[in-house]
Amino acid sequence: MGNITKDSSFDSNKIYCHKIIYKYDSNGKLTEEEFYNFKGIPTKYIYKYDYKGDIIPRYIRKEPLDYYSIEKIIDKYDERGNILRLHYYWDNHEKLATSVYYKYDANNNLIEESVYKGDGNCNLIYYTNDDRGNWIKKIDKSYNKKDIFQKATIYKRIIEYHE
Repeated sequence: MGNITKDSSFDSNKIYCHKIIYKYDSNGKLTEEEFYNFKGIPTKYIYKYDYKGDIIPRYIRKEPLDYYSIEKIIDKYDERGNILRLHYYWDNHEKLATSVYYKYDANNNLIEESVYKGDGNCNLIYYTNDDRGNWIKKIDKSYNKKDIFQKATIYKRIIEYHE
């Protein structure tokens, strides 16, 4: 079974949302993600690992670095090694931007994500996965800071696998 090399997503109106290109080292560990938003603007994430092969959370770096640099800190895993909670901080760890909580099924597939933003808004995201455990449909429900439902967006994802 190969690693994902590229994925693209589209909303329920078949409008392009994003594309991600993944790069791996010779051991199959993710080393880089190139994320292109709906305008085609790229952001590169570089990943590093410690001697045990675990990701070093503080070394996940966003490029290009700019005045609103964000740092991603993974701070809680379950007994199976899945990320349960992570936080994004603005400006060198000075201000919490977003907290994200994850839920997985018995096969370690991500099935739910709760995103709490610094402005008080939140998103509840539900995933449908393919037979390889990668999401192919995502329902994103947005709520305002008073927990009032705002909208739901359905994304469908097309994945290319390298065999």
